[in-house]
Amino acid sequence: MRYRTTGTALAAVCLAATACGGSEDDYADPIAASECSDQPEVVVTDTGAEPRRPMRLTPTVGDTTAVDVQMAMTTEGEMNGRAVSAPESPPIELGMRMTVEDVRADEVEISFVYDRVQADAEPAVAERVRSFQNSSGTLVTTRQGVFVDGDLQLAPGTDPAVRSVMDQLERQMADLTIPLPGEPVGAGAEWEVTSSVELYGVKLCNVATYRLTEFDGTTYVMETATKIRPVEGGVYEVRGSGHAEGTSTGDLSSPIARSAEVRGNTEMSVSAQTGGDEVTQEVRTSMIVELEERA
Repeated sequence: MRYRTTGTALAAVCLAATACGGSEDDYADPIAASECSDQPEVVVTDTGAEPRRPMRLTPTVGDTTAVDVQMAMTTEGEMNGRAVSAPESPPIELGMRMTVEDVRADEVEISFVYDRVQADAEPAVAERVRSFQNSSGTLVTTRQGVFVDGDLQLAPGTDPAVRSVMDQLERQMADLTIPLPGEPVGAGAEWEVTSSVELYGVKLCNVATYRLTEFDGTTYVMETATKIRPVEGGVYEVRGSGHAEGTSTGDLSSPIARSAEVRGNTEMSVSAQTGGDEVTQEVRTSMIVELEERA
């Protein structure tokens, strides 16, 4: 499925827009819808040095991988120029166990379960976050790592107070995968991936650039940089931009990187008519995400 969500809260729109950002051109105008495809598009801009080898996922049915993810986010906001309190976002640690369920001619299907969930917060908040533990789902990619489909089933008893936050993890499953080039590449290769997502009536365009720094035909190390911009149209008037940078290491036996780190910031301004008055909310967010294979 493609992730499509509706809602009315401006705060939720702003926070959703900051999922992988970083401010490079604050409050830039939206780009045209024609500039951002609904389906991920991979364009190789440099094939790198010899020897060049194909990058195609080669997992084995039954393979299991466990990773731990740490996320920390800080948010500042204003409503019509006045500072407002942002929803609490304590540092969160997620343990995720993945199993390769099927390897088809051009697709890979994995199942996953969040087997550990912790929050660095006061006991009541930490307990609410922990209720998300044992949520599970599936993820499907092509053999080139391009996201195809996915779903997330919340664990019974998940606290309603954390559902809206954890629902964003479903959308971010697409960001766990690394779209690979369709032609042989070597160290120094670069490719660009353009994709869009719609959340709460806001369409966002992500342009990710990957640079392959090491590749021996199986294992890889790469640098990533992502720009985010709102797209024209939708329920709200949105301006802003973001930029994130990171590194990933892994091998072609797994659709998910073995380790990764991403740091970014965003600035978004969302306006809407409420009761005949225009309401404008501005949100500035910084985020750090670290992923490491479990020993």
